[in-house]
Order: sequence, then structure tokens, then C-alpha cells
Amino acid sequence: MAAHAQPQKWSFKITPIRIILMMLAATAIGICIFRLVTGLGIVTNLNDDWPWGMWIGFDVLTGVALAGGGYGTAILVHVLHKEYYHPIARSAMLTSLLGYLLVMAGLFLDIGQWFNFWRPFVSWGYNSVLFEVFWCVSCYTTVQLLEFGEIATERIGTKYHELAKKALPFLMIVGIIFPTLHQSSLGGLYLIAVDKLYPLWWSPLIPLFFLMSSFFVGPAMICIETTLAGRPITTGFLFRCSVA
Repeated sequence: MAAHAQPQKWSFKITPIRIILMMLAATAIGICIFRLVTGLGIVTNLNDDWPWGMWIGFDVLTGVALAGGGYGTAILVHVLHKEYYHPIARSAMLTSLLGYLLVMAGLFLDIGQWFNFWRPFVSWGYNSVLFEVFWCVSCYTTVQLLEFGEIATERIGTKYHELAKKALPFLMIVGIIFPTLHQSSLGGLYLIAVDKLYPLWWSPLIPLFFLMSSFFVGPAMICIETTLAGRPITTGFLFRCSVA
């Protein structure tokens, strides 16, 4: 009779790779603090004439696209009922949640006067594309946190698990709508910046192009994350088979 699999205990082993990653994280935290104290100019070389650059293009535009795998996977699994992709649904949502939390941190660092981060909540600049992006990203991140509650309450706060399961379909619908708004609105930023964009890349359909890009780039990120996360298990399985 096969023995029941015992749950593995969580452990954290210090390895050279993890030491390097912790050093990089500590360096990044130091740079973030330096940026908050001294402003954007010294760290990013941005100014009023050139307010955009690799900074905003990397941390927000690229970050949001890479984090777009969550809503794409939700459409495939929960709307189109492609059960073949169900095993990666949770990891996709978690990867997307972590991505959007990093995007929110990036948006916070992108604010020139970061201590005024609360103003969009009370100052309704509805004529601004960035205002719509801010609200959609903020609301979608909140929805993702609530969606993660269905997973978290399996072990912690189990009495709320049934409530989280009942709320999940509604959260899924809202969580699919929001990304289609802000993913396309990011393209709208370039739509209004005609003189800042090379003519070859400017198009009135650029918001649609941004949305399509996120739908394909997001799953690519999910593939990388799932492959890396499952690599130790796969390696161990192959080693045991070779020994047997």
C-alpha cells in the first residue's frame, strides 16, 4: 500500500544565488530611498523637457504587460472553460498579483512629488489618460488581492472561505474588465504624444495594439514562471527514475 505523501515543511536555505539576490534587493531599496529623498532628476536623468524615458517604459509599460497573464488565463479557464489550462490558473493569478504590486510600487516612485500620491483619490482629473490608468490599476490590484483571499482562506481564516468562494465569480468578471481598460489606455498615452513618438510606431490603433500585446506577453511570462517553479520537482523526479 502506497504511503500517503507528507506535506513538506517550509525551509529557507542560504545559497550563493540567494545572497546575490538579497544584495540586489538591498541595493534597490537603497536607490529607492535615495530617489525619494533627492527626486527623480539625479536618479533617472529626467526633466521637464524629457519627462519619459527607459524609466517609465520599463517599470510601468513593460511591467503591466508582463503582469497581464492573470486576466488572460482567467478568460481561458473561467470564461471559455479551457480546462486544459486549469492547473496553471492559480500560479498565473499569483504571478499577476505580484506583478501589479510591483507596478503600483513603480507608479509610486514615478511620482515627482511622491508625498502627494493621495491626490488622485480626491482630485478627479477625468480628462487625463493617466488618471484612468491610475484608477484602473489601483482597482484591479485590489480585486486581485480579494481574489487571492479564496486561496488564503483555505489555511488561514477558514471560516471566511465559503464567502470568498461565493464572491470569486463576481471578482473574476470585474478582474477581466479592468485590465482591458488600463492595458489599452497605456497605449493612449502614446496616442496623445504624437511629437514624442517615431512616426513608424504611431497609429490611431495603438491602444488596441497594447491590449493585444499584453494578452500574449502575459502568458509568455506565465510559461517562464511555471517552468522555473516546477524545475526542482521535475529534476528530482527524473533523478529518482534514473536511480530506479
